[in-house]
Amino acid sequence: MSPAERAAWIERYANGPALLEATYARVPAEVRQWRPGPGKWSAHEIVVHCADSETNAHMRIRYL
Repeated sequence: MSPAERAAWIERYANGPALLEATYARVPAEVRQWRPGPGKWSAHEIVVHCADSETNAHMRIRYL
């Protein structure tokens, strides 16, 4: 991986939370809890999972 490719991936990763937040804000509040099927997650559950996953990943990296 070249330094430019690495920088592009880092920038993409850094922009992820803002992109997710902007996209989620466009979803009507009443639709955020809708599940597409049994055992499937709602948009709200996916966003909460992403936040939780990032928090845990942060702590794991700090531990390493």
